[in-house]
Amino acid sequence: MISTMHSLLPYFMMLNVCIFSQLYASIDMSQILSANLSNQMGEAEKKIVVITNQIRKEFLQKGSSIGPGRQEFCSISFEDNYCRHKATEVQQIEKNTIVRTLSWGFVDEDLEDNSTFDTVTADKVTFNHHLCLEVHFKDMSEIKNASPIFANKTVILCALTRNGSELIDLELVSHDELHAKNMEGSSGWKCINPHNDLNNGGSAFGYTQSNGRLNKTKITGTDYLDNCLRDPINIVE
Repeated sequence: MISTMHSLLPYFMMLNVCIFSQLYASIDMSQILSANLSNQMGEAEKKIVVITNQIRKEFLQKGSSIGPGRQEFCSISFEDNYCRHKATEVQQIEKNTIVRTLSWGFVDEDLEDNSTFDTVTADKVTFNHHLCLEVHFKDMSEIKNASPIFANKTVILCALTRNGSELIDLELVSHDELHAKNMEGSSGWKCINPHNDLNNGGSAFGYTQSNGRLNKTKITGTDYLDNCLRDPINIVE
């Protein structure tokens, strides 16, 4: 019996080594994926900050006359139109960002063309006459190792008035509003992040579904995107 145990000892030692190796490998991979997601969110946040600052600057200069804008980012998709006429270096940088498009401007039912946006429409009371930024994220075919918490999701940031309680209204833009300290930082914007609207497919940005339940993912190092996780809604009214 003792002889048998001695003969099996190397086997058990090797088994323990394999188990611990797999455990540590799993932990390391989890940490790598978490760090990668954090970096992706950080880069997306930087792009949002640049555009919200640009919108604010233009709004303070032009008020309701601010024009629409749009940025489109190259993906890994074959013959992606958003890659055309861009330098190779620019393409490589853009292929690594999780953001697909950024679209902004006043949403107005009286405008003949609101086509700068992909999902924002003037027939929604939440958007009509308001100054908004649409952030659409790449899907699984547009970026490597896409996480389901952002893949093909859309969030909308709409600018708040200086008191921070209402959305800036196209028909109510006053001279005082143009000199107010509005739209400063993430607190100057309201995030609309629906589960069952804007083509989000049942789970809002930052959320995943499991066994019929919605699970929120913690996002660190961001302000705008973190705000989007706080109060998700079902649909946009």
